Amino acid sequence: MSSLPRPPGVPARRSGSSGTSYGKTTTPRTPSPQVIKATRHSSSSSLPPPPSMTSPKKQQSTNYAQNLSRSMTIEEMRELHRRAQRDAEAKQTELRLVLASRYRELVGSSDEVTKMGERAQELHELVHALPDLMGKLIQCAEEDTSEETKDAGDGAKEIDKVTILRQDLAALPRRVHRALDTNNVHEATVSLLLLFRLIAEQTQDFPLASALAPDVIFSPIPNSNTMLQAQMKMTFLHVQTLPAKIIRQSTKILDSAASFGGTPEFGAQTSASALSTLDLLDISDKTDRTTKLLDMYFDSKAALLRGFLSELNPSNSYDGGTDNTEEILSKIVLILQYDIILHPYQMFILRKFPCAPQSGSTVEGITKSLPMFPASIVQSKVSNFLSAHLPLIRTKVKSVLVNIAGTTAAALGKIRQSLYDKTDGLECMERLDNNGICSWEEAVSGVVDVQVVLSSSHGVGGGPILHGETTAIPSKFSLWGVLFSNTFSSLVNSLLTTSFQSVHTRVVSTLRESLANAPPLSNILPHEAYRNTLHIATELDSALLKVSADAHELLVHAEEREESERRLKQSLYVQTCEILGRLLSELRRMLLLPDKSQAVMNLIVGRLCHLLKYRLTALPTLLDPNSSPAVLAGTSGMISLLELSSAFELADDNDDGLITFQEAMEAVDSAFSGTQHHGAEMVRETLLLPAVGEKDVAPASLGANAKSSTPQDVTLNELTLLLARGLRHEQSIKHSALGTVQASLDAIISDSFSKWAKEVLDPCSSSLSISIESSIGIFSSYSEEEYKRINAHAESSIATQIGPVVGGVSPHVAAFVLELSSILDRSVCPSDSLLPVPSVEYATSMGINGGDIPRMVDTVRWALLYNGLEIVTSLLDTQIGVDSAETKTKLAEACPSGLIQLCNDISFIRSCFFVRNKYSFDKDGADHPSKTKLDGLNRYVTSLSPDGTSASVVSRIEESHRHVFEVCDLFLSSLFGEDKSSSVPVGDISDIGSSLGQGQASGASPLFHAPVPSSCRFQLLPIQADRTLSGVQARTKLKEKEAENRADSVGKGAMRAGLGFFSSMLKKN
Repeated sequence: MSSLPRPPGVPARRSGSSGTSYGKTTTPRTPSPQVIKATRHSSSSSLPPPPSMTSPKKQQSTNYAQNLSRSMTIEEMRELHRRAQRDAEAKQTELRLVLASRYRELVGSSDEVTKMGERAQELHELVHALPDLMGKLIQCAEEDTSEETKDAGDGAKEIDKVTILRQDLAALPRRVHRALDTNNVHEATVSLLLLFRLIAEQTQDFPLASALAPDVIFSPIPNSNTMLQAQMKMTFLHVQTLPAKIIRQSTKILDSAASFGGTPEFGAQTSASALSTLDLLDISDKTDRTTKLLDMYFDSKAALLRGFLSELNPSNSYDGGTDNTEEILSKIVLILQYDIILHPYQMFILRKFPCAPQSGSTVEGITKSLPMFPASIVQSKVSNFLSAHLPLIRTKVKSVLVNIAGTTAAALGKIRQSLYDKTDGLECMERLDNNGICSWEEAVSGVVDVQVVLSSSHGVGGGPILHGETTAIPSKFSLWGVLFSNTFSSLVNSLLTTSFQSVHTRVVSTLRESLANAPPLSNILPHEAYRNTLHIATELDSALLKVSADAHELLVHAEEREESERRLKQSLYVQTCEILGRLLSELRRMLLLPDKSQAVMNLIVGRLCHLLKYRLTALPTLLDPNSSPAVLAGTSGMISLLELSSAFELADDNDDGLITFQEAMEAVDSAFSGTQHHGAEMVRETLLLPAVGEKDVAPASLGANAKSSTPQDVTLNELTLLLARGLRHEQSIKHSALGTVQASLDAIISDSFSKWAKEVLDPCSSSLSISIESSIGIFSSYSEEEYKRINAHAESSIATQIGPVVGGVSPHVAAFVLELSSILDRSVCPSDSLLPVPSVEYATSMGINGGDIPRMVDTVRWALLYNGLEIVTSLLDTQIGVDSAETKTKLAEACPSGLIQLCNDISFIRSCFFVRNKYSFDKDGADHPSKTKLDGLNRYVTSLSPDGTSASVVSRIEESHRHVFEVCDLFLSSLFGEDKSSSVPVGDISDIGSSLGQGQASGASPLFHAPVPSSCRFQLLPIQADRTLSGVQARTKLKEKEAENRADSVGKGAMRAGLGFFSSMLKKN
């Protein structure tokens, strides 16, 4: 509550309507005693004191009001009035609440007093009635005494019977309760039935007692007294609810597991006691007791199993509840071992089981009340129970274990080992055999029809790993084999499928991220592209090895190593083929996407496939031909590669090696017709395509989600890998799975670098086309004399000679060849010049021909040479070809020297690619089509010039070619290879000028001097990719070494200049 306004007597205030202006300060006045008193009262209370009826008080209140009116404004007085009203209302509310709470307490106290009075009255009446009750009791006792005394001689025998009967009536209820307290329902039932038998012999007033003792003859004791009748009535009223209680307790025993919670060996006694109790207390029709008791027993166990299966909720396994899952699975195993197999054999077949020493019951006492159970009926019941419930248990267990493996994979191996120890472990078998009655094998052979159980449950929910695998039904029954062995194998197969799909997704997403972050083609650095693609290839290889190692650790165990390892190898083989088929299909389809940075994509994808070809060290083991389904599981239901190839060729109408997805579905369906495989579904599953009925997404969404995209086409090699589970791969390297992978990678590498080369050479092609067209125009527009005057050197006498001028190679032609070499140098890094394999044996194990192992630089060089030759040949054929009438006219009007220059350029192109080039195109000895085309063009142009075939012209053309090769040898050697004939020995530096043909002929110094040959090449220069500590230390050591050797540097002049060039490159980091 906020404080009240300032009380009267405050020195400063604002004037209201009294004529004093606002904002002025009044002169302080001395307060009167009344004001001082009012001020003291206001400081102790929030409100002014109420007015008094006496005259002095009234006068004082009037003065207080006047002081308030003088010292406060109207608004302040109104605020004071409102606050006073609020305080008064608050006090009134508080007073009402206090009175109400006290009233409720008073009313409650009065109710308690009333109840206490009633209880006191009841006690008072009971106390006053006690003397009357005691008198009646004494009177009854005296009457009994007088009667016994009177008939002492004649009724002694009847008195003894009555006494014994009354003693039994008093003792048997206590015996029943003691037995129920110890959960001994059979002893309680026997005692209760004996009690009902005694009552039924004496009276027929109790139908329940008569119903539970149907064979009792009614023979009451004559002249029985009222006390016996009263005692029987009181005893019956006391125990009449016990049969229902015993039935509930027996049913509860049957509904619980007798195999845990106590000693499993004595569980048969507990179950037999419960069955015997329910049979004894059953007052309905006693016909077909055997079937009724068996149904009751197995129905209770079925409900028990369903309860435990419901507790195996897959969602709970995400919360780390692996311990709870293992506990529940262990209980299910114990129920199957004891409650379903071992205990029924002891109770129903042998009618013999261990009894607890402190139970007080015997085997004979329990079994004599049970009917005889035929062995065939018991075996049928147990076999049908197992046939119905084992598949359900496997399915539920698999769903739970899949979730456990997805979150805590390490716990899966622990659960597997624990379940094996509790089903087929040595300690488990010893515990099952050491029951003193029978062995586990005897119980299984007695109550389980092995063939019926295994045949009905084999392959359901936990069948073989692969669809084409056929496994013979074992003759021996094992809970591990029928429940968990195939379940874990199928689970590992599902885990492998998920793991491989995850690996594929990570690889493709990493590649797409690398492509998205890649710089333009003009700024991309080769060592960065190499490093990124090497990271992807290394991660893929590590992921494959890790998945394989985890699967071996999870599935391969010493107990069943041979079988589990066989299944795992087969699954790894199939899954590896499928992931590589998906990955190769994805990489190939990425090259078809329209993208502005297609050259960058082609370069990165090509480099990645080149590394995948040699860096996937896991493939020789995972794709071992001896691990294929055809070798491990047989060829039943599988097709050959020839059958698939025939179906593919029928679907490939245009013979381009590609078929659409719909065509592939139809072709695969026709190839697998008559087998258990569905070829179209296999392709759909392995390519992660939408299911039937789902909407397909356009190919433009390939980057968003690989599963929701339908491929435009597939190749035969991709189908060969995707259909590995139903295809018989050949043993030969070429047609094996590993050979198919290598062939697919080779095709992608060739296609990607070919497209890359065409795109990077497109500017050079345009420039060359314009220059050739311009040159032909110049040749046709100039006369011979004018051409000689313009193009001949002033210091030579060529202009005055008779005959055509033979100049050097045209600048645009030489520039095109040098640009090829420059692109090669810019597109490779030092690592590209190294062999991608450490040895020939390693290459052979990877399915690669050890005699022909291309390096990355060879692949890039071949792409540039092949596409450069195709481009220049196509341009020359377009500009000079005989099919163009306009070109014929221009060439016919060209001057002879121009035609000779054109022949010089054509022959230079031919010499570069087929003479100077050490990496020949003609591996099989046949002429290359471009070589034939260039020769035809050269003959055609030469035929137009009268001096084109003269020896002097040919000699000078060859001399000009040699001059260009010698001058540009340093730049051309990386593209065409080292030319020993063009190199100049170190000792002949002074003869460099004389060795140049044209310079010697002209008598002038050459324009270029050939560089000194050096052992340092660009491919061997280190490129610093990462600024690591080791790199910094290496550069420091290099600088120190250079400082030490600076004084001892070799030679001067050209030698010093040559080495300085490479030293300057080493310093650029």
